[in-house]
Amino acid sequence: MTRFFKFSATSLLLIVLVLAEARGQKVTDVAYFSDGNRIVLTYNISKSWIQLPHFLRRKVWILPALDVPGKPLDFDTMKHVTGDVGQLERPRPGSKIMVWDFSKDLAQLPPDSRLTAKLITNRIMRNRTYTRYYVPGWSGTPQAPFGISFAKYGLMGWYAGASVHTWPRSGVVASSLASYKPPCNNCTVQFDPDSKRDNFDVAIGINRKITKWNYLAFGVGLHGREEVYKATYFNSSSQEIGSQWVSPERVTFWAGELGITHRFSRFFVEARVGLPINANWKYVFPAFSLGYAIATRQVKRF
Repeated sequence: MTRFFKFSATSLLLIVLVLAEARGQKVTDVAYFSDGNRIVLTYNISKSWIQLPHFLRRKVWILPALDVPGKPLDFDTMKHVTGDVGQLERPRPGSKIMVWDFSKDLAQLPPDSRLTAKLITNRIMRNRTYTRYYVPGWSGTPQAPFGISFAKYGLMGWYAGASVHTWPRSGVVASSLASYKPPCNNCTVQFDPDSKRDNFDVAIGINRKITKWNYLAFGVGLHGREEVYKATYFNSSSQEIGSQWVSPERVTFWAGELGITHRFSRFFVEARVGLPINANWKYVFPAFSLGYAIATRQVKRF
């Protein structure tokens, strides 16, 4: 019983300390004043953080930020900052200071702007920055190989694509026409080998970063499949007596899409599979896209 009590008391103490650490990740008593082209900011790290045992404290980063009304905190503008800024390991109590020479970063300060600072632990800093890619490219399926696509990739993004295929079959008549019965007695039928196949695919969805180079894509699309043949009828003397267009397969259906995207530097290659929602599963199909990033943007996420 005594051993259990000691274990419980120790566990409770560690939980309280960890909760105190989670609540203590703050910068307090922020104040600043101007000195010519320099702005001096003073601050304290919250007392609950400082009072933690050393073995529970992590490395921290103090990030200066420009706070402009109506806009998110700007961590990118302030580059010429000196003093107690950046990485601090096992910070001690007491007032701290940082100095920003804004004339080296801005022509003038935005109206009503002020300086602030944020404390970030190394656990949060692991995903502090990422790159957002805007990628136009080619998309298609084996049924509709000619299309365009556009996507945004980052920690979370989206994609949209459309492809279409309308051209002569130039070949063999589909086996689904083998049992076709012409609408006349004692006549033969011949199918035009240059009959058409019409297909289209339109899809939208989102992608989510899962590793450094890979993204998971899932979405929904509208797809059409149609095969059109010209049937010509002949009498017993091989004279043409008429013709008509025959479409043994015509279907429009919705499909859910699931795929994976891989990045090679600025090139993106994506493979997806379409799973019919309101059609026969024989219409399951693969889809592909290839793109190149034309615009990138570094984004900070805390």
